[in-house]
Amino acid sequence: MNKKVVQILDDAKVYGLLREVEVLLCDYLLLSQSELFLKRDLCVPVGIVKRIAGDMKKLRVDYPLAYIRKKKEFYGLEFYVDERVLIPRPETELLVEKSLECIKRNKCAKCNYSKIKMIEVGVWSGCVSVAVAKNMSGQTLAILGLEKSKEALKVARKNVVLHCVTDTVTLKESDLLEVVEGDKKSCDILVANLPYIAENDPDVQLSVREYEPHVALFAKEDGLALYAELFRQLIEKKMQPTYVLLEIGCDQGSRMKKLCHKLLPEYDFTLFKDLAGRDRVVRLENPNANP
Repeated sequence: MNKKVVQILDDAKVYGLLREVEVLLCDYLLLSQSELFLKRDLCVPVGIVKRIAGDMKKLRVDYPLAYIRKKKEFYGLEFYVDERVLIPRPETELLVEKSLECIKRNKCAKCNYSKIKMIEVGVWSGCVSVAVAKNMSGQTLAILGLEKSKEALKVARKNVVLHCVTDTVTLKESDLLEVVEGDKKSCDILVANLPYIAENDPDVQLSVREYEPHVALFAKEDGLALYAELFRQLIEKKMQPTYVLLEIGCDQGSRMKKLCHKLLPEYDFTLFKDLAGRDRVVRLENPNANP
């Protein structure tokens, strides 16, 4: 049966899903939030009523809204997402900001017109590489995005095409830096947002633990195992990027500093906190690198 917008929203209030259902109604009815507010008496087609009812069942068991919508906003852009990839988080926008800063610093330091080479390890939806590419429009930049998951790569490729950055972003299947031919000129900037949640972490939200890909979330050695392996690969391949940028967990700053000093002692370590004052991004700078 048909229902009015106001009736559907009243149903949503009962389950504490008003905000989520408002967003879905805007998607399905092609309305803005203000238009939806003004059209509370609008009759919603039966097909959409049924679809909303099904969506509410999912939301009531903490199924992520982004997976229902098949999209998520990140750094002012809209990305396609589904169950094959992590949902982009606002905290990761700090990784984009610091990447852009380092690219601009590296560009200023270069005395020729060769392209800045950036490698992102673990691209998942492609949100970081795409956001960097979009915000460096017109700049000489080449990004290589590496991803172990074939399914995640399909999503990343979709987003690279969607945002028209195929000339800047190249994607390859790789276990960390496996496919990279190592030398000092392999890349200027290395960016990584690897799984960093400890396997036994009790504070992981139900919606994250139940529905997002575990391989993209959890790591051994209290969450730092993959970063340690990444550093070892850098050493083995004799790669010397000017900057290494890493997203980490909210309490991993001191442990990451010890790990970096142990494996990459030549790099200067800087920790950046997110807007909530929590550990979030590490920048390693090689003072001996030749730009």
